[in-house]
Amino acid sequence: MAAASAGEKRERARRAGADDVIGYDGLKEAARAWSVDVAVDPVGGELSERALRGLREGGRFLVVGFASGGIARLPADQVLLRNRAVVGVDRGAWSMGHAAENRAMLEGLTGKIVLVPSS
Repeated sequence: MAAASAGEKRERARRAGADDVIGYDGLKEAARAWSVDVAVDPVGGELSERALRGLREGGRFLVVGFASGGIARLPADQVLLRNRAVVGVDRGAWSMGHAAENRAMLEGLTGKIVLVPSS
């Protein structure tokens, strides 16, 4: 399941293979209906709490970024009472310290690495 703000972004998620694509309205309810195990949040801000609350019991919430500009304020009771985990994912910093593993991961995802010269 993917959630995005604009129709163009939702269509991109559909083409990338999302089984269901929604806007942000009803995010929590849709996540609960799908029994979402992992939420990947690159947006942050007020939408983070909706995604966290939508997770199934024992679900994992991955903090990836803050594209909205706002840093999420997550309610600790939602973590404790539903046995959820919140995990920070800083792939940029990790990839700098793990170049070989990063390359292997990217090759697995894309089938090849394309190097683009910096300008």
